[in-house]
Amino acid sequence: MKTLLARFTGPTPAFWRRVRNATIIVAGGAEFVLNYSATPEAWLPLLKTVATIAATAAFVAQLTCKDSPTDQPAS
Repeated sequence: MKTLLARFTGPTPAFWRRVRNATIIVAGGAEFVLNYSATPEAWLPLLKTVATIAATAAFVAQLTCKDSPTDQPAS
């Protein structure tokens, strides 16, 4: 559990920060349209799926972290 917490709060590489931020925007947009009263009924399952996938991708991107020198294998 300590490792998971350390990975979640550790420094995230630049690429994964961009992925995280983009997927948060996508998930937020999908949630906004999902809760908008004029959204067509046929779009609801798709929007739920998009929001779930984007939120999961953002969470996984947050778990990536830069390796510290002590994590490198011995040569």
